[in-house]
This record gives sequence, C-alpha cells and structure tokens, in this order.
Amino acid sequence: MKKTFLILTLLLMGVILISSNVYANGTAANSTVANTAYISASNASTVNASYDTVVAAIYGETTNLTAGYFHVNTVVVGGTVSIIYQVQNTGNTSDSFVINIGNLQYAGGASDWFNTIVDKDGNVRGTSFIIGPIAEDGTETFALRLVSNNSIDSSPNGSQGYCTVAVTAYEKTLLEYTGDNGTIYAATNS
Repeated sequence: MKKTFLILTLLLMGVILISSNVYANGTAANSTVANTAYISASNASTVNASYDTVVAAIYGETTNLTAGYFHVNTVVVGGTVSIIYQVQNTGNTSDSFVINIGNLQYAGGASDWFNTIVDKDGNVRGTSFIIGPIAEDGTETFALRLVSNNSIDSSPNGSQGYCTVAVTAYEKTLLEYTGDNGTIYAATNS
C-alpha cells in the first residue's frame, strides 16, 4: 500500500509539475492544450490530475531558390542578373527574418561590381534587410541582384563575381524541433 501510494504521488507530482515548453504539431503558438492523467492501482482509489499547458512558439525557416533560377548565371558587361529566393516560415507563429548578403568576391579579373537585395515589391534594400512578418507556413520572396561593371577592364570575358546569402532569425532563437514520429517541424536552416 505504501509503495503504491508513493508511485501514485510521484506520478501525480510529475503531471502537475510539468513546466517545460509544449510543442504540438499543427497547433498555433500560445494555444492551450488540456492534459489529464488517470491513475488506477489495485487497492487504491482512482486519481485524476489535470494540467493545462500553453504551446510554445517554434521559430524556423527554409530558404530555397525559386523554380527556374540558378546559383550560376551569365551576365554581359554592365549587365544585371537577379536570383529569386523564397523564404518559408516553418515555425508555428508569424515571424520575421534577416537577409544578409556578403561582400562581393571576384575571380578572373572582375572588379567594382555591385550587389544588393531587392524585396518582393522591387524596392532596393542594400546588403541587409528584414523580411516579414511571414505567417505560419507562409512564404515571401526576395532577389539577389548582381550588376557587373560596364568597363571591359572590370568585367573581362570569363570573370566572376559572387557573394553569400544568409537568412537568420530576427530577435528570435531558431531551433530544430523533431516530433515523436521523426518529422522535423521547424529548423534553423541558415
């Protein structure tokens, strides 16, 4: 009897003292999930314990090239190439992300080219831009615009210009959350 009571007490305390974040696939952040534990043991009465938990926000994103665009493009002297990216919010709440592009790197005699971010409305945003807020499971696009120099000396045949594109959290911590079934529901993918 003493052992059964001890087990029931520990189990009841475990249910009541749950204070960690709750992640529920398909449930919006800040939704309440009601949990009830029913415990029965021989020679003891049934114990019921209820505990409501609030679903924690999960922040994550996936960034991909839009169909038909490539990482490598050919541009003529003084020409412009735009590469369109799509950011998908893989979290369970609306979120914003920071887009950063690195300094241009050159090969083959290229120099003095220009790069910038262009938002979905065609506005030039420089080398850093906050995209969003993007709704849960929503997407938004941006473009990386590269402009070669209009001088043949700065854009000789076969020359190259390239830079990095990074997408990071905007005032949030991106984590990976993998559900019990092994599915990744939100992940940092910068």
